[in-house]
Amino acid sequence: MREYEVTLNPNKLVKFLKKPAREFTRHDIIRFIDENGIEMVNFRFVGEDGKLKTLNFVVTSRDYLESILATGERVDGSSLFSYVEAASSDLYVIPRFSSAFVNPFSEVPSLDILCSFYTGEGKPLESAPEHILKKHIPSSNAPQVLHSRQWVNWNFIFSERKMKCILRRIRKVTQTHRRLQSGKISERKQ
Repeated sequence: MREYEVTLNPNKLVKFLKKPAREFTRHDIIRFIDENGIEMVNFRFVGEDGKLKTLNFVVTSRDYLESILATGERVDGSSLFSYVEAASSDLYVIPRFSSAFVNPFSEVPSLDILCSFYTGEGKPLESAPEHILKKHIPSSNAPQVLHSRQWVNWNFIFSERKMKCILRRIRKVTQTHRRLQSGKISERKQ
């Protein structure tokens, strides 16, 4: 990474670690927390309602920090997604280290990390909006921002038209999944 890419980057972790966000590891995050007096880690994720949810963890020990960053945290999937049954509602939010940033609005020094949903078996939750989006968009449609030497680290940049199309697909898949779960349609009618 070139020096100006580090100094112009708004992410304090990039400046501290001197590497792009896509290369962040668990050990990098822990080192940043230790050396910068971070007192709280916030896992952020989006439920079915589209609202940003947060799990807050006070950093009490290095072992605890290692544990939550390595294995994530269990959440009740039935309270986040209406189509997840209570009997099989154990989901895990696993942090995506490349999304870590220092929360500039927190009164307590905090590190926020976006998370992905995984099942109890360790597989990505196929009905999570993030997974649906990744599955329906070929990687060839994503611009090569990472190769363009821009300091903004976006996974995807879409035109408004593409976003509307993607959102329609997500709504359709979610509605079909709900109907299947409720027994209103059979799998053959799809």
